Amino acid sequence: MQVKFPKTFYKIRGMNLDMAYFLVEGFLEPYLIYINNSSNQFCAGVNHELAKILSCEVR
Repeated sequence: MQVKFPKTFYKIRGMNLDMAYFLVEGFLEPYLIYINNSSNQFCAGVNHELAKILSCEVR
């Protein structure tokens, strides 16, 4: 995490959450890629898809 997502690593390191990261790395990696991505086009595309999913009626 320190190498791939240094900004996030240093934010959570003070809370010792970096020690638990390896337990949930597979689940968190897509989320970390998203929040650490600087591409507005990528984020806009993901936000659009999330909006479509969240706007669906629950059946």
